[in-house]
Amino acid sequence: MLNVQNITKKYNNLTAVSNVSFQLNRGEILAIIGKNGAGKSTIFKSILNFIQPESGNITLNGSTISDESKDLIGYMAEERGLFSDMTIEQVILYFAELHNYDKKKAKKNLSKWLELLSVKGKLSDKISSLSKGNQQKVQLITTLIHEPELLILDEPFSGLDPVNTDKLINLLLSLKENGTTILFSSHNMENVDKISDEIILLTDGHIALSGNLFDVRESFGRRNLYIENGYSYEEAIQLEGIQKVTVDSPGLQLSFENDSYAKQTLMTAQKRFNLTGYRLFSPNLNEIFKITTEINK
Repeated sequence: MLNVQNITKKYNNLTAVSNVSFQLNRGEILAIIGKNGAGKSTIFKSILNFIQPESGNITLNGSTISDESKDLIGYMAEERGLFSDMTIEQVILYFAELHNYDKKKAKKNLSKWLELLSVKGKLSDKISSLSKGNQQKVQLITTLIHEPELLILDEPFSGLDPVNTDKLINLLLSLKENGTTILFSSHNMENVDKISDEIILLTDGHIALSGNLFDVRESFGRRNLYIENGYSYEEAIQLEGIQKVTVDSPGLQLSFENDSYAKQTLMTAQKRFNLTGYRLFSPNLNEIFKITTEINK
């Protein structure tokens, strides 16, 4: 589907993206995560030919991306923007036309999309009359109206409340089931965790971490330990290899430098206490993000 090979992009003396490669197959969801300025948007704009990398190749379905093949792509930029003096209907049909999508078919599907995303507004309402959240939903519809094979979404959850975030998550998972390929960025690791098949973590334009989400987690080892009826908080913060202690009633959650410390602590606690509950587990994506970005400073 999408093949990105060894792309490098520089802005004067700044290397925004360095030798980045990845492949995305049909019906897969890939999240690119990283701090602000890590290179996420540069990768998206390179795929769309908005900017030209100094080196590397990008292909879609085996061919270089052209103006024609862009009709297979839906893109929502982080910088939102719609024509505020146009109506909902006008702006969505305009974007459908830009992608050479049948206008009658687009018009027929308008009400379905508005209902699917719970847009509060009539087709005749101007964009300027809508709330920010509803404007964002309309912008998402302009990205989806032409039924793209590849979706590229830059911070799609930004500005959405929890209810509408869940609606978007369910929509993206439904699109995936129907074969749509999705590439997105987000600073919300919980949302990344819910929908991604693969992740790439960028630091200063380099890939610091990549792979299947489950495999990435497991590669960090089960360095977290939840324990009940064991150590007090004061004892826990003195344990060897401890990095963080969190009260998680009725127990404590202990985070260690590695899984060896966690396993040894559990073995000792089992001998010393009458534990009422315990569990070893891998770091969540938010913890992995922090660990990896600290290592790659």
